[in-house]
Amino acid sequence: MHKGGLGRSCIAAVLGSLVLLVLYGDAHGADASAAMTAAGWKEQVHGRWGSRPDRKVVVGDKGLAGEFVIPPGGALSWEKQGPFDLAAGSRLVFEFSSDATNPSSEDYKEFETRFPVSVTVVFGKDSQDIPWKSRAVDLSLKVWKGFPPGGIRIVYAYGNKAPVGSMYRTAEEEAVFILAGEEEKGKTIKAARDLKTDFFAAFGRLPKGPVTGIIVSAERPSKERGKLAGRFGIALPAP
Repeated sequence: MHKGGLGRSCIAAVLGSLVLLVLYGDAHGADASAAMTAAGWKEQVHGRWGSRPDRKVVVGDKGLAGEFVIPPGGALSWEKQGPFDLAAGSRLVFEFSSDATNPSSEDYKEFETRFPVSVTVVFGKDSQDIPWKSRAVDLSLKVWKGFPPGGIRIVYAYGNKAPVGSMYRTAEEEAVFILAGEEEKGKTIKAARDLKTDFFAAFGRLPKGPVTGIIVSAERPSKERGKLAGRFGIALPAP
């Protein structure tokens, strides 16, 4: 694993006490998967030709924290389904870091973004008014490229080439906020985002429904050289 490990202060600063589970790779097998499921998190691990990433994750009632080392061609994601009622709290607190960027990523193109680490907030009951012809074209692309979560998505990303501080739409129903990039490599980026405010900034209105899912992702494209090491911590929406 990456030197330095997952420091206690990193976890405590974002999530507080996390005592339910620690995962080391696949060492705990079915027991680890059962505990993750009990906590409401679904983990997906992807790798090509033996490139499955190493990871260590701490799971608690209020959030998730972890670290990872991803070889080229590897990817990780952790997803928790809602709903999270924004009337009860719309503040999402998280932090992440990465020791590398992914220059081969197309940061501005839907289906082509390959962020080192990102947090995606899904508003599954929201949608944009898009002409049916455009949706038909979009559907054909999704059949080829893969289906993202339905609804509107806000992505908080450790970027690659897009300027830090930028906000843009990769599609009618996906907005990206770039929080870090090349100059922040190795640094821990801390964020406390108001989801209603960011939704309004991206789409010009407030969300009509709750947050239906939160996804933490990390990826290292096969075109990159060398491994990518990073970490994250996230607390679920709260007042």
